[in-house]
Amino acid sequence: MYRDICSKSTPTHTILSMIPFLLSLGAFADTPMTTSPELIEPTATLELPIEKAVVYNTKAQIFRAQTITLKKGVNVFSCADLPHNIDIKSLRVQIPNARILRLVPTVAEKEQFDIKELNTLFDKIYAVDQDIKILQKENSVLQAQYNLLTNIKAPNNPIKEAPLSLARNWKSNVDFFEKRQTSLSTKQYRIQQNLRKKRKEMEELKIQAQPYQSQSITKKQVQVLIFIDSTKEQQTELDLQYFTSKAYWEPIYHLDYDPQADTIELKTAALVNQSSGENWDDIDLELSTSTLSGDITVPTLKSWILAEKQEYIPKAKAQNTNKPKERFDAPQKKVSLKEAQKGAQKLAMQNQVQNLRNFIQKDSKPKTTLGKSTKSRSRRSSPSVVYQEKTEIDFEAIDIEGQLKKPQGMITMERAKAQFNSLPQLREHFNLIDPNTNIQGYDFYEEDTIQQVQQTNRAIPIQRKVAETGGLDYRWNAPATVKIGSDSQPVKVPLESNTFPVKTFYEATPSISKHAYLSAIIQNPSDKPILQGKTHIFIGDSYAGSEKLDTTGPKGTMNLALGMDENIRLKHNIIPKQYSKGLIGSTDITEYKVRIEIGNYKDKDIEIRIFDQIPLSEQEDVQIELLTKNLSPNRNGILKWDITVPAQKTEVIEFSYKIQRPKNWVIKGRHR
Repeated sequence: MYRDICSKSTPTHTILSMIPFLLSLGAFADTPMTTSPELIEPTATLELPIEKAVVYNTKAQIFRAQTITLKKGVNVFSCADLPHNIDIKSLRVQIPNARILRLVPTVAEKEQFDIKELNTLFDKIYAVDQDIKILQKENSVLQAQYNLLTNIKAPNNPIKEAPLSLARNWKSNVDFFEKRQTSLSTKQYRIQQNLRKKRKEMEELKIQAQPYQSQSITKKQVQVLIFIDSTKEQQTELDLQYFTSKAYWEPIYHLDYDPQADTIELKTAALVNQSSGENWDDIDLELSTSTLSGDITVPTLKSWILAEKQEYIPKAKAQNTNKPKERFDAPQKKVSLKEAQKGAQKLAMQNQVQNLRNFIQKDSKPKTTLGKSTKSRSRRSSPSVVYQEKTEIDFEAIDIEGQLKKPQGMITMERAKAQFNSLPQLREHFNLIDPNTNIQGYDFYEEDTIQQVQQTNRAIPIQRKVAETGGLDYRWNAPATVKIGSDSQPVKVPLESNTFPVKTFYEATPSISKHAYLSAIIQNPSDKPILQGKTHIFIGDSYAGSEKLDTTGPKGTMNLALGMDENIRLKHNIIPKQYSKGLIGSTDITEYKVRIEIGNYKDKDIEIRIFDQIPLSEQEDVQIELLTKNLSPNRNGILKWDITVPAQKTEVIEFSYKIQRPKNWVIKGRHR
C-alpha cells in the first residue's frame, strides 16, 4: 500500500494529506482499553478483621489488618461488608514495599434475608398456628361434653315404689357417664400436652422471626476496591483505617474508703457504647478525650468597615405563592431487566415480611397511654424535640459566703436511695449544656420505617473542664482485649486503680438534718486527670451512695462527700419568748434561744463544723439583733462553729437572737 501511495502516479499533495491519518492510526493502536471499577474482577476478597479501635467523644477510629500475597504488577483486592455510616473520606490504606494506585469505595444495598428461608419460616408458623387452632377447638368440644355430663343429675322428686329395673338402668347410665367423663379427661390431657408442645414450638419460631421484625430487609454496605502496584512477588501486611460514627465512651468510678487507714482506692472504668454496624470482637481498645474537628486551618478575618446608614427606600415584595407546576414531566430513567427483577424480589420480600409481622402481632392488643391508643408517628411529620431538664444541686458547705446549704452527702444519700436498686446499670449521658438533658428525635434508617432514638449531645463534660487540667488529649488503654457488640448496650471496661491518702472532716446542719456528714479532700496523684463522671462510694463493706466527681487535673485537689455517719447525732431546739415594750406596748419583741447538742458515739475524738443561721430583714421596721457575743454571721446570716467532740461525749452550742417589730405585725419568712 505504501509503495502504491509513493508511486510516481500519486500527487505529492495527496501523500502529505494522508500522513496525519496514518499517524492517528498508530496512536490509537497503542492506547490500552479501560473499564469501570464495577467490572473489574478483584484478585481476592479480604476479610481484614478489626484489630484496634480508638474511641473519641462522638466517633471511633477503626484499624483493620491482614497479611496478603502480592504478585508482580497490578493487584486488585476487594474489602466488602464495611458499615455504610463510615466516613469514606477518612479511608486510608498502608502497605510497605508497594504502591497504592487507587481506592474506589462504593455503597451498595445487600439483602439481609433469603426469600426462600423467609417463605419456609412463614409456612412453618402458619402450619403450627393451624394445629393450635384445631387443638383448641377439639379441647373446647371435649370440655363442653364434659360439662354436659357433669350437669346431669337425678330428679329431685324420686318416684315412689319405682321398679328395680329403673334403678338398675339409672346405675348403668351413671357408670356410663363416669366412664365417658374419664375418657374425655384423658383425651383433654393429651390435647393439652400437644397444645403445650405446639405453643413452645410457636415461641421458638417467633424467636427465629424476630430479626425479620426488628431489622430492615436490606442494609447498605461499603465495598472498597484497592489497586496495588508491586515490583515483585511478596507477602506483606495491609492496614486499613477509617472513622465511624455512633460510638462514644464515658468514665465511671468505684470508690472504696477505708476509715481505719484513712485511704481511698479509686477504680476507674469506662462505659463504651457503639452501634456502628460492626461488632468489635477481641480488639485492643484505646479511649481518648480529644475532640475531633474538621477545621484544621486558622479562620481568616475579613475587613470590618463601618459606614453611614443610607436612606431607606421602600421596595415592594410579593406574597409567597405556590410554585407553578412543570408543564412536562422530567424524563424518567429506563429500568433494565436485571434492575426490574431485583426490584420485584425486594417488593416480594417486603410483602412477605409484612405478612409475617401482621401474622405474629395479630393477637396483640394496642398499647394505651392515659386512655388513648399509641399511634405511630407519621413519617412526614416533623420530629419533636422534648427537653427533660432535671437540676441537681451539690451543696458545698466549705464556702460559707453563700446561702445556708446542706453538706454534699445529704443530697447524695437522698439520691442514692432511689438509685441503689439499679446500681449495676447506672450510667449517665453526657451533654455540653446540661448533663441531665435528653433529646428525643427520629432517625430514618429505612425507607418505610421510622426508628425512635435517644440522642444526646456527646461533646461530653470530659471536654468542658479538661482544659483546666493542663491538656485536652489524654488516652487510656484497656489492659486486655475487649468484645463490644453493635447493639447500643454499654460495656464496662476496667482501666486502672489508684490508692492514696485523704483528709476527712465532718459537717452538719442540725436545723435541717440530725445527722453529721463525712467529707474528704483528696489529691489526684496520677499524671492523668480524673474526669467528670459517676462514682459509687463504699465505706468499708457498706454502700454509702453515689456521687458525681468533678474534673480534676493531675496533682489537683477535689472535695468528695462520703455520706452520713450514724454514730454522730445532733439535736436542734428553739425556745421562743415574746413580750412587748414601749408606750402602751407599741413594739413586739420575740427572743429565740437556740440549743444544739452534738453527741459523739464513736471511739475517737472528731472534728466537726456546725452551720446554723439567723434571719435577715428587708424592712426598716423589722430589726434582728444577735444577742450572743463573739459570733459574726456572714452577709447571708450564716453562722459556723468548728469544735472538737471527745469520744462518747456530748458538746452543746447555744446562741440567741431577737426580732423586733411594730405592734401586731405578723412575720412571714421566705427563703431565697
